[in-house]
Amino acid sequence: MTDQKTRSIVIVAIIFLIVLFGCLQQAGNEISKEKAKEKSGEKDKVNENEDMTPLPEIGSQTETESQTTTETKPPTEFNPKSFGNPNPRSVQPHPEQCCNHPYYHYIVSAGSDNGLNWQEDSIDTVIRDHASVPDYAILDDGTHMLYFVDGVYDTLGCMESKDGKTFVEVECRIYNFTKEKVWDPNVVSIGNSTYRLFFFSPEFEPGMGQPNGFDQPKNRIFSAISKNGKDWLMESGVRYEDISITDPSVIKRTDGTWYMFVSHGNTIIQAESSDGLTFKRLQEINTIGGVPDVTQINGKYYLFTCANGISYSISDNLVDWSKLKNAIKPWGGGVICDPTVEKTNEGYMMFLKRMGMNKQ
Repeated sequence: MTDQKTRSIVIVAIIFLIVLFGCLQQAGNEISKEKAKEKSGEKDKVNENEDMTPLPEIGSQTETESQTTTETKPPTEFNPKSFGNPNPRSVQPHPEQCCNHPYYHYIVSAGSDNGLNWQEDSIDTVIRDHASVPDYAILDDGTHMLYFVDGVYDTLGCMESKDGKTFVEVECRIYNFTKEKVWDPNVVSIGNSTYRLFFFSPEFEPGMGQPNGFDQPKNRIFSAISKNGKDWLMESGVRYEDISITDPSVIKRTDGTWYMFVSHGNTIIQAESSDGLTFKRLQEINTIGGVPDVTQINGKYYLFTCANGISYSISDNLVDWSKLKNAIKPWGGGVICDPTVEKTNEGYMMFLKRMGMNKQ
């Protein structure tokens, strides 16, 4: 009897332990689930924090498992004045005798309805005296800018206008550029209301009275950029160099190819570029004169040059050029040269230089 009671007690104890173990195991599972939920919540928070990670700074790199990418933010403010001093500017001596110096040149204008037939404005209407090698540009905000070589300072000068007729003097300087000579300006739009100034700056000073008698084996074309067309920031490097070149004129074709035309005496050298910065020689054009200005008129490309007064050649592709046609006849009182043409609301406007003893 005693043995039977003992067995009963043992059985009950075993059952109790089994039930107790089951309860403990269930509680453990519940705790594991709670911990798993907590971990999941922490992971979600981590993911949220990762989504809020700030973008890389300018030029920083973001690495992924598959690739490394570079994200660049545009500068919030473009201020050339913060990059250094502007190019020096001081009164320069000029030869006593007329006329082979910008001091004895002056800028006049001509107009056309169609870009083909031109009528000079009154020759006694001088847009700017003591100025040479004009370049005409219309900015995105409608401002008309006239750039030139100032014959008093022998470097870059400029004027602005609201209507392209009445111009007032303004200051144009290139910051972070230490040379004084900025010659033969040419301004083109590169998009986003930003402009690039191409110009020639001699490595060595030419002889007095001989501004085209350069001693260096190769002349260099440089560039600077601006947002307002007046404050310019020097760009590093050389855009193009070649023997005895001057007077750059640059245009971009619709396929993205850039072309630069430079004067080489009485001929023109043409260079090309894929980015507007590095140009390589393409060809020399020896049948259409020198001192070029290239522009687009009615879907075709026109290259205005100094030849028999002012003449032009036409191209469909900026490579093959037609025979010359005259735009403005020679002037009996001296020389007319350095044309620059832009389309306006009223048709087409040309600015050009005259040089001679008599302005009448």
